Amino acid sequence: MAHGELALFPVLSVLFALLAFFIGYAIAVSKGHVDAFLPFISDCAAIQPESSIFGQLFNISAFFLAVTVFLIHRQTMLFHARDYENNIVVWRIFSIILMLIGFVAALGASIVSNFQEGPQLVTHNTGAFMLFIGIVVYFWGQTIMSCGLRPRMIPLRVICFRVLINLIVTALLAFRRSETWSVCTLGRNKLNHFQNFHTSLCTIAFRFFSISMPNM
Repeated sequence: MAHGELALFPVLSVLFALLAFFIGYAIAVSKGHVDAFLPFISDCAAIQPESSIFGQLFNISAFFLAVTVFLIHRQTMLFHARDYENNIVVWRIFSIILMLIGFVAALGASIVSNFQEGPQLVTHNTGAFMLFIGIVVYFWGQTIMSCGLRPRMIPLRVICFRVLINLIVTALLAFRRSETWSVCTLGRNKLNHFQNFHTSLCTIAFRFFSISMPNM
């Protein structure tokens, strides 16, 4: 496949994720299953029929995410192999580790889509943890590789933009309080709005990160 065709995979991953969110939201609101103002994303996929539609679309997004992670690894290694020769071994191992972390994140996305919030809350939350923590670690790892490898595959301004995204998402994860504390201080409604903002921001961050990835 041509490089331009390979670049469609991250776009498709983002596209199907957004379709899952917005179609699930539209159906859930129309059925009266959630409030129209900032519902928690998982609540928009907890009841039929929106849960099946969300699950199907988000599973497709998870597949394209896994493909994207693999292609980024392959592209990076092929691009730098001729420059580093034997010295590429350390970076290759680092890139393989990042690829495995990316696969864990993709698996987490699939778990989130297949195990809805209501009947399988623990499994659902485990998948969400795998997805968000895995993506953040993957983001930072890719940023380190972008800074450490020469010649750079992307402009410095794009690297700085990625660092900004990473800092925002990492700070949001680090300062997130437990649900018990949050309910006592914020109230249930504000807690749900905060959690929805957190989830949405992580999703948007991956969208921007995918768009900023090197041309494949």
